Amino acid sequence: MMTTRFDSIPIIVEVLWKSSAVLGTGLCISGLLRKRSADVRRLVLSIAVVAMVVSAAAWPLLPRWTAVLPLPQVPAQTHQSLGPASINDELELAAPDVRPGPAHSSAVGFDFGPWLLPMIWFAGTSALLARFAVNLRGLRRLRNASDPVPGSGVRLWRSETIAAPVTWGIFRPIILVPPGFEDLPAETRDAVLCHELAHIQAHDFLMRGIA
Repeated sequence: MMTTRFDSIPIIVEVLWKSSAVLGTGLCISGLLRKRSADVRRLVLSIAVVAMVVSAAAWPLLPRWTAVLPLPQVPAQTHQSLGPASINDELELAAPDVRPGPAHSSAVGFDFGPWLLPMIWFAGTSALLARFAVNLRGLRRLRNASDPVPGSGVRLWRSETIAAPVTWGIFRPIILVPPGFEDLPAETRDAVLCHELAHIQAHDFLMRGIA
């Protein structure tokens, strides 16, 4: 038997798009659970990230998919019933008529089949990275147009363009609050800050960035 392996696809490309499939599944499940608590969505996303890392690390050690192409079988009794002269005549008749073709017939076309999924992966990844960069730039502009809230004890800023609190950042995370936050009762302000600080302590922005 002859075995054909898809070695034209680099293994790093396979790791990338198949790990993305694992993580994409986790993101879809997390999106479907948007009405559940943040802890449940965080757990789903964390499991997806861990599964992505484990699958990427173990993939080079796993056997790759192979396609087995059986060769055509020639019945043995065909040649046994024929004499030497008949076999020679049969081989001459079966021999292909090879004629020189045009000069351009020797060109070999590129097979895009094995690269279809990696090309789709790169297109989707490029779109997501571009969107992520645009969102980061928007957050930075939002931060530059905000005013600090004194006496809060945390990096708290007030923005006139948002309607709900926003937390972002990895090394120096900040919390943006809408106008009128200082007018809320103390218990409400403490509850909002505790909620946003829980996002910071759980590194939610980092996890989303990895995703």
